[in-house]
Amino acid sequence: NQIAESKIWTPILQDALEPLVDLALVIDESSSMLIWGHTITELQKFLQNYGIFRELKIWGIKLDDSQIKVQLISRNGSNSRVANPRELIDLTRRSMIQIVSECDYKNWRKGYIFPTLNLSANKQTEAIIQMLPDLMWRKSALNLGMLVNLSSSRSGVANKDLISSKISPSPNTTKIPIVSLEPERIFSWTEMLVGKREASVPGYLLPHQLNIEDHRLLQKQQEALALEDRDPKARLERFRRTTSPLGRKLASLLAASPVIRLPIVRFIQETLLPDSGQIQIAE
Repeated sequence: NQIAESKIWTPILQDALEPLVDLALVIDESSSMLIWGHTITELQKFLQNYGIFRELKIWGIKLDDSQIKVQLISRNGSNSRVANPRELIDLTRRSMIQIVSECDYKNWRKGYIFPTLNLSANKQTEAIIQMLPDLMWRKSALNLGMLVNLSSSRSGVANKDLISSKISPSPNTTKIPIVSLEPERIFSWTEMLVGKREASVPGYLLPHQLNIEDHRLLQKQQEALALEDRDPKARLERFRRTTSPLGRKLASLLAASPVIRLPIVRFIQETLLPDSGQIQIAE
């Protein structure tokens, strides 16, 4: 109307919209994660190109040479460097942390990673992208904590402010949502992030620190597993005892292959075992 009446063209400028949140993608670099290398690379490319994050930073996490201390490594740019875990913390709360892991290597089983989880979860939003399907979570080190449902009535809250469906017997616990790479799981998690109170996601209340010496039964279980892992027959028996029929069938088919890699696994699944899925690969 102004242009038509006054014949004067006055541009009206608006700030360009930009994403509000940075993402710190922390990749577990334990040897047990090697099988997921292709999946993690695809996830990283997807997050880089999706356009919903202002900045994406890649970090690695693993045990140092002492095998008792967790080491954070910056994977941004061409040079890698050892970093302080406090670098993950963003006091402006414009950054969220996603940890990609099976939660099943020594850094989890021995609880070495728990203090690092608590350090960042108290300050901002943090979640674990669990590579294993939910049927296998209880077999991982997550079972050192308590399984709960987590929700939020406000958007962008730090993990310590999430609402738990259960009261922990100990106040010294870290609330961690668990997200698997399935659309419905990711959808529920994003709804919780924006504060939809009816949305909830599975999670765990993990201890701030795990002193294995204070858990004699747990220590005996871990010692028994370590002894069993040295005996191939015992490992095979445990696999048969805890794996689904399709998982055992897939393993028997793979036994005929001189090399076992994910493309071969998927090819055998498609041609000889079409009813199997990602859970059988995880098994």
